[in-house]
Amino acid sequence: APTRPAHLPPLSPEVPSNSGGIRPREDVQSPPTCASSAPTQSRSWPVLAPGLLGGLSLLLGFWLLAFGLAGRNLRSERIAVFREFLRRSASLPLPPDLLRNPPEKLEAAWSLPDANDPEAAPKRYRFNLSLLEVPLTAAVLSDDGDEDDELPLPLGGSDLQELRRSRLYRAVLPAQVLFDNATAAANTSAGALVGSTSQMPRILDEGLAGTLEIWLPDGRLLLRHTLEPVRWLPASSRSPQRGPAECAAVHGTFDAETARCSEQHILARLCYAVQPDGGPWDGKLVSDCEYGHRSPVYVPLADHLAGGDMEVILRGRMDPYVYASEVT
Repeated sequence: APTRPAHLPPLSPEVPSNSGGIRPREDVQSPPTCASSAPTQSRSWPVLAPGLLGGLSLLLGFWLLAFGLAGRNLRSERIAVFREFLRRSASLPLPPDLLRNPPEKLEAAWSLPDANDPEAAPKRYRFNLSLLEVPLTAAVLSDDGDEDDELPLPLGGSDLQELRRSRLYRAVLPAQVLFDNATAAANTSAGALVGSTSQMPRILDEGLAGTLEIWLPDGRLLLRHTLEPVRWLPASSRSPQRGPAECAAVHGTFDAETARCSEQHILARLCYAVQPDGGPWDGKLVSDCEYGHRSPVYVPLADHLAGGDMEVILRGRMDPYVYASEVT
């Protein structure tokens, strides 16, 4: 066996001797081969593919939406849809069996419980809604004077006989009918309700709800709507500014912190656009007949009592006027 030269220091007992002069083997990972990496790539692609395709589809959808909204021919395309719609649709708010010979009138009633005797039978005010035809001129549809219009509405010729028409049922009721049984003074005459605000009665229960009902000629119920004829609402910006004294004169409540007067508002207008299948319909769930115009409409009680009325309008959901208000 070879001996260690004498001039070299002795080996430490903690360090093993490597007499062969070969460095110890270190664990080094060898680079992956093509055979070992191929399965990893094939497994990762199906996972990434749906996400990439979804992202591309989302970007394409946003681009198409922006392009469609920015296009100058958007309104003409909508009017083309409107034209096709008018060709196919039925305009009356009646079931199919009444479209050929529509009735001239529809019976209706407004019922309101007696605030002094809730157990008593509600008093009904009966009235009729009359059938009307309104020419759809450009002025009615507010379609004149638009510089960006590439295609006008398909209204027909200039002769009123050639214009398209909107057919509707309409009635106008005196404001007195809405709360005749809910006034504080049971013996208040109708004349006292149409006068100065100092004679105006205060409604006992603003939450007292009345019911509007409309029937077809054969007695079938077409629509029923239960709602409050009077509500407490803040004074609108169009109403005159009322101070504490003016607010008290109209039986309102004045908030000193906001300097605003909350006053009673009375029902002034109801407009329904119903599907032509006969109902019966719940008025709370029926669409409004004009886009951007809420229904029901309430106005300040003090401003409306002097000769005020309530208007009830019934249109078909397929009526040209209703559709034009949505697409123009």
